[in-house]
Amino acid sequence: MKAIFNLIGLVALLNLVSCTEEINVNLAHEPEYIVYGSMSNIKHQVTISVNQSVPVNSNETVLPVNDAQIAIYAQEEGEEPTLLSDEFMVDNGVYTSTQSIAGAEGVHYWIEVHIDADHQFVSTKEKMKKVVSIDEVDDASYSQVYVSFDDPVDDRNYYLLESEFMNKDKLFNRQFAIYNDVIFNGNKATIDVDIFFRPSNDDEGLHIVLSNINYSSYQFHLNRWKQKEDNDNNASGSNTGGDPGPLFSTPPVNLYGNIKNRVDGTRVLGNFTVQSTYVKKITH
Repeated sequence: MKAIFNLIGLVALLNLVSCTEEINVNLAHEPEYIVYGSMSNIKHQVTISVNQSVPVNSNETVLPVNDAQIAIYAQEEGEEPTLLSDEFMVDNGVYTSTQSIAGAEGVHYWIEVHIDADHQFVSTKEKMKKVVSIDEVDDASYSQVYVSFDDPVDDRNYYLLESEFMNKDKLFNRQFAIYNDVIFNGNKATIDVDIFFRPSNDDEGLHIVLSNINYSSYQFHLNRWKQKEDNDNNASGSNTGGDPGPLFSTPPVNLYGNIKNRVDGTRVLGNFTVQSTYVKKITH
């Protein structure tokens, strides 16, 4: 009798499996705008990218927006806002100011991006902080670059550290790291950035970029760093190497920064970073 019950159970299980139907669930995608850019104390053309997010199953990572109106503003303490520039060239969603702009310490800067009546974006006013000079760079290791500097004693500082390896004067690889000064506040600091790839010949050059940034931008870049880690882990799991790829190389999930829609107050993907930057170049 037990064997019969087992046989009946097996038949019922097979019938259940044979009746299984694959169901494709089509999730509705609500496009979000992505605005990303920065400016520094170093005089150069300012670039700001404006895109829309795409579904996770899309072959594209973002959809360029080429019809936005962009303006950069400045405001000194106690003064009225000043329009720095609203003239930009656009190419595939990347807007480049027609003039070079350099920020000054103690001045607040922000951008406004107008797309249509319902999408009018503005970034938080961020103050250009003090430039922190690099004292020493140790790049003897093949896995990390160590950077030493004196952290200002009179302020809470947040750092974006980037290493750019050059090969025959062309960019070979760029990596970044994000830090705050909780541990070394007001003292000598040594921080590091990982190296994924570096040139293996005599034409190697290294540019170290140390930027002193505001807290809101620090939080954005911290999330960006976490996304980079996820990209690294996913790439390693698929045996495609450890290249983290560029910003937004995968559809952004939680990379909300200091930009809001002034129409309804909602946060916008991306960030506009105001940074005081020091660059040290090393040639081997």
